[in-house]
Amino acid sequence: MKHAPLILLCLVFILFWFLDSGGSSLIPLMMITSVVSGSVAVMAGARLSNAKWTAPLEKPLLSLAPLLFLSAIYVHTNNIHLYPWSNHPNAWLNPQFFNLRNAAIFLIAVSLADTFRRAIGKDSKKVKFWAAAYIFAFVTALSFVAFDWVMSFDYPWISTMFGPLFMVEAFYAGLALAGLLCLGLKDVAPETRAKTLHSTTTLMFGFSIFWGGLFFAQYLTIWYGNLPEEVGYFTRRFALPFGEPLFWMSLLLLFFIPFLILLTNLPRRHPAAVIAASTSIFLGIFIERCFYLLPHIHFSPILMPLELLAVVAIVLAAVRGSRETKTNVLRES
Repeated sequence: MKHAPLILLCLVFILFWFLDSGGSSLIPLMMITSVVSGSVAVMAGARLSNAKWTAPLEKPLLSLAPLLFLSAIYVHTNNIHLYPWSNHPNAWLNPQFFNLRNAAIFLIAVSLADTFRRAIGKDSKKVKFWAAAYIFAFVTALSFVAFDWVMSFDYPWISTMFGPLFMVEAFYAGLALAGLLCLGLKDVAPETRAKTLHSTTTLMFGFSIFWGGLFFAQYLTIWYGNLPEEVGYFTRRFALPFGEPLFWMSLLLLFFIPFLILLTNLPRRHPAAVIAASTSIFLGIFIERCFYLLPHIHFSPILMPLELLAVVAIVLAAVRGSRETKTNVLRES
């Protein structure tokens, strides 16, 4: 019964997206997919690199692993008509295969994430094996999100940078959540908490630069090439109301604000600075998703805010549930 609130919230979230016919549910779903998959990826990367500072964060972040099931059961039955290719399907882009492959990869991802979580709980010798397996599934799943869920709206327009951008943003979101969770580690020694917080925020700073580099690489290539079939992706969005402001806001929130806040060591240990940087990252990812889908979906002023609230409640319920269970002995940091 301890998982009853979480299950109820997930059912409410599922109900919301079945009530949605304009596609706005896709953005909250991508948000929870990025946060959950990225959080597990952060822990998998830490295990593969023998990082010790992540020990206090393992239990709360890995408790999110089962939530990837939401991405696995999401089918675009209500919104498949929004994709232009649905009227003239081909071998790759057709509703049946589209739903099948996306469900399959996320079922594999959630299975590997949960196996990795259990291996850590049992202190199995195969922890690194399952961590590597999950990273592979993570890369594949986020590539499907980028190429299938988002980029196929503009088929035949393509960008090879979409997959890496979505993967980096998911990892970035996982670090942002880890930064917030560091502030709530009350049962951890102050020295350990400070070390964990500083290491997390340092990685957040590094990923702000990494994301900025990828974003610039994609935009520079399109701008420099000046090919109509490529430039049209941005000009179409800039021509719409709020298109250009959304573009610049995403750049500001995902690069400039976290970069400037976390540029020096002192703010990396200050709760207000960590909250500001993490919030900026979450808002930036949300606004960037809105920019990508601006020409294609109807933004529901009622359903989308409710779905976003449900996403926040689901993540909080999962993390809180992990704290209510008996905590395993942490590794020495």
